[in-house]
Amino acid sequence: MTASISNEAFSAAHQVLSSPPLLECIFTWVSNDVYGSWPVPELLKPPSKENPNLHDDDEDDEPEAWIEISGVLLRCAIVNKTWFREAIRILWRNWEERILYSSGITETFSKIDHSQRQFYANLIHRAEVVVIGDWQLGQLARTVFQDITFSNLESVQFTVPGHGNDSEVPIFRAPKLKTLLIDPEFDSMPISYSVHQDQWRGVFKIITDRFPDIENLEFVDQAKVWPGEIQKLRDGLPCLKSFNVTGVAESTVVGPGL
Repeated sequence: MTASISNEAFSAAHQVLSSPPLLECIFTWVSNDVYGSWPVPELLKPPSKENPNLHDDDEDDEPEAWIEISGVLLRCAIVNKTWFREAIRILWRNWEERILYSSGITETFSKIDHSQRQFYANLIHRAEVVVIGDWQLGQLARTVFQDITFSNLESVQFTVPGHGNDSEVPIFRAPKLKTLLIDPEFDSMPISYSVHQDQWRGVFKIITDRFPDIENLEFVDQAKVWPGEIQKLRDGLPCLKSFNVTGVAESTVVGPGL
């Protein structure tokens, strides 16, 4: 009887942990737990030989390292094929850059086998990417992404650092893209516009050439552009429904100030 109950419990648990819809719920919960962190199992300290009954809150029983959301989902992805498909889909859904003067998405995709790049691009629904100013990195982006379509990408935030060079964006085709947020490098104390007017002209050309069908565009911080550039940008995006450029100043003054 006991063995029968045990087998039934195992079978039920196995079914739950093999069900893509239920796995999606579990992995989504993990992904949404933005304040969560978990001890690294392989680094947990063994019980003390002197006192094996230490309580959980004893200092000696604290783990030496913690893993964040991405680490948890990566570990889930290596369990089996079903877990991989569901975990990797959640893990790649929202892409976030963490370094201002780099392009993590370019460097990451450059390390993925060419035959698999489109697979991962299809997983991304929302992205935060850095506008590239480095010439070599820009060339790499053109090589890596020229033949890739971000088929499910709906919202993008461009972080625009003040690098003073020609700009490149590591996204060339995104047919479902509807919302574009622009986050310029800007300091308020003292007021300093790091991105100069000519650089904005290049960024605006990329936007109107590659993403003419976007419906929502918003600057999330302040910027300084040449007079008339905002109207040109608006004219080049005929599908716009929302256009928030409240923090953008038009000026002929060269340099960080107004």
